Amino acid sequence: MGTGNRSFHAGQKVESMVYITIQFENGILGHCHLNWLAPVKVRLTTIVGSSKMAVYDDNLVAEKVKVYDSGITVNNNIDDIYKTLIQYRRGDIYSPIIESTEALESEVNHFIKCVKNGVQPLTDGSSSLNIMRIIESAQKSILNNGKRVRVFS
Repeated sequence: MGTGNRSFHAGQKVESMVYITIQFENGILGHCHLNWLAPVKVRLTTIVGSSKMAVYDDNLVAEKVKVYDSGITVNNNIDDIYKTLIQYRRGDIYSPIIESTEALESEVNHFIKCVKNGVQPLTDGSSSLNIMRIIESAQKSILNNGKRVRVFS
């Protein structure tokens, strides 16, 4: 995980913004941009797959999720490695209907259901511990001018 240099804004003595890049063992990359001073709240998650892309925008009232049937196809001829052809594909956009619920209410209801039924919650203590490890690693990286930090050994 790596982040940029320390960024103090508006005369504050604490970091006000951070860019985090997380590289998972399976090669998947995650990027986060957090800024508590931003005048506009952006709550956007983009997931890019090999054949589709999904965008979740928590600030929208309707159509919070959009699935794009788009991507690229790389045509490689092993005999001529220098002539790689990339074709961009754009298709339909699908927006599934999702019930509008309060996130905290959903979490509490899920937790109560798990306690009543003796089922492990989707986000348990180990998930929380992993998030704390990522936050601590980001802080270490910030204090070391963006040096890459290994989260899980």
